[in-house]
Amino acid sequence: MATTLEIKSSVVKPRPSSRMLSLRNLLHVPRSESKRGFNPFVYQTPTMSTYERVKTVIMCVLLVPVIRVLLVLVLLIPVVLLATLGTLGHSHQDKDGHLLPMSRWRRCVVYPIRWFLRAILFVFGFYYIKVSHAPKSSAAPTQLLVANHIGFIDGLFFGAYCFPSVAVRGDLGSAPIIGPVLRAMDPVLIDRKSAAGRKKAFTDIHNHMTDTR
Repeated sequence: MATTLEIKSSVVKPRPSSRMLSLRNLLHVPRSESKRGFNPFVYQTPTMSTYERVKTVIMCVLLVPVIRVLLVLVLLIPVVLLATLGTLGHSHQDKDGHLLPMSRWRRCVVYPIRWFLRAILFVFGFYYIKVSHAPKSSAAPTQLLVANHIGFIDGLFFGAYCFPSVAVRGDLGSAPIIGPVLRAMDPVLIDRKSAAGRKKAFTDIHNHMTDTR
């Protein structure tokens, strides 16, 4: 005689733990929203009001650039005055056309220009500039720096950092505003259009390096 076994299966649903219930009650999230979850691809940032938009335009487009330009113009006034005073009556070339280095007292007059150049960099947003020095093979002072020139910011930095005598093309020495500042740095003006001018530049650079004033 055969017997038949009847097995009934049932699905057991896990009951939510008390920890899940307490978290849901704490966040006050409805049961339907908690099932859907958070969608990170939905833009939920509130839109800006008209007042906020007008304020952003004034601050970002008008106010900040205008303030920076005004500060730079104010800082350029003492720079040009010191440069003009320090180079007043100075003959930059001898009878042979070679550059005459500036005397010591003239260099003392134009020396504060580097502080104003650093202030201009600060206005432009360069609040801190880290300088890394390469190891030197001797204790002799550095007489020549060779650096790439990619914009006017690096020129401002070198002027603020060490106020060197720079080598620039000759027509910049007579340019408005920048001309007196370059002449105050006792530059080597190079005529790049002729071979004689480029050759003379080497002599002028050598004279600057060997000058003891």
